[in-house]
Amino acid sequence: MNENVFTERKEKLKSFLEKEFSFSGNESIAKALVILNLYNFDNRLNQKGVLSRFIIDSAEMDYSISDKIMEFDKYIT
Repeated sequence: MNENVFTERKEKLKSFLEKEFSFSGNESIAKALVILNLYNFDNRLNQKGVLSRFIIDSAEMDYSISDKIMEFDKYIT
């Protein structure tokens, strides 16, 4: 995965989550955004899985939102 692809995918997910949060006010989405902001190209392999574990362990959000977050996390290389 090159830096442009990573950045584009991260920004798309960030936009999606911000839109969902503004609509629902769901605190789990807000926490996912905080975690997502910790991801950058240089630390992506170390961070990989953090969002997925958050979703599995403690997040309370709609399945479709969780699925998008976990898909982003899964395809980091």
